[in-house]
Amino acid sequence: MPQNKIRTEDIVNSQITYAKIQNVSNNNLLLGRNTAGAGLIEELNAATAKAILALNNVENVALSTWTGSTNLNTLGTITT
Repeated sequence: MPQNKIRTEDIVNSQITYAKIQNVSNNNLLLGRNTAGAGLIEELNAATAKAILALNNVENVALSTWTGSTNLNTLGTITT
């Protein structure tokens, strides 16, 4: 085995820090897990992250929960 290399089987589970994880494959991705149950870290795109956070529809986000929302002015009502 080359010098300064560690075999995967020599690493105890859950002992690797985020700094030691492989590089993310592209920009605008988050690390998390969308697959059910515990398991490996996955790269999440914006659509998946929004769905996990229930931000896929504007109706899911109440303005009253935003910091500074007391400074908002109502300009009218949006109808469908």
